[in-house]
Amino acid sequence: MFETLESGIGLDIVIWLQDHSNPLFDALAEMLHYMGSSVFYIALLPIFYWSYNKVFGRQLLFALLFSSLAFLSLKNIVEAPRPHMAYPEEVTALVEEEGYGFPSGHTASTLVLMGLAASWINRQWAWMLAIAAALIMGWGRMVAGVHYPQDVLGGMLVGAMVLWFLIGQRARFTSLWNAIPLYIHVGLIIGATALIGYTIRDENSLMLTGVLLGVSLGNLVEDWPIEFEVHGTFSQRVMRYVVGVLIVMAVLFGL
Repeated sequence: MFETLESGIGLDIVIWLQDHSNPLFDALAEMLHYMGSSVFYIALLPIFYWSYNKVFGRQLLFALLFSSLAFLSLKNIVEAPRPHMAYPEEVTALVEEEGYGFPSGHTASTLVLMGLAASWINRQWAWMLAIAAALIMGWGRMVAGVHYPQDVLGGMLVGAMVLWFLIGQRARFTSLWNAIPLYIHVGLIIGATALIGYTIRDENSLMLTGVLLGVSLGNLVEDWPIEFEVHGTFSQRVMRYVVGVLIVMAVLFGL
């Protein structure tokens, strides 16, 4: 089925979008590409955790990690090529992108994060905005020549499933988690991340597993001895974010 779409209507849609694009659309597709990068999320998520709402920021971070592990696992199972790799003479890649195509990680992550924000806002317009943002991201990925329509639809499906689990099972999971002693928390976190890392052995998945391990253990430490709270004036919150993200970027690029 994927082979038929990759050489048939799926390829035709990508070629049509590129043929009917313009410099403005191309620039928007490139901007959307960088908005789905790890550096962008590293700069974005601390705004919520340090300066808005710690619980919401934490949920966004874990949602991003879980959705990333989900779509990376599917990429390694399906092993579908990207259009610019399968047909380099017909499709032009506007951005540098490697690895497998199905499903679209940019689309999945956008739907998960925007959908989680919509669940907090709890308004119909917020859900409509979340769906629109995911569709626009998917459009940008096809215009950029790095995804087929089926990759975008797959990303929407993965994002919807992760979002359903995070929202629908959040209360039940939280109550079960809070009933477990701290030492069992540590054991479960180390065991789960070790199992994920052993099962999914590509470089990106191992990196995400390491981040998941560090974030999970870090949250245990923060919950008990540190107990960070978001407070202060607007200028204090802005300064907290600026100083914090500069330190994070220094560590990221320094290493």
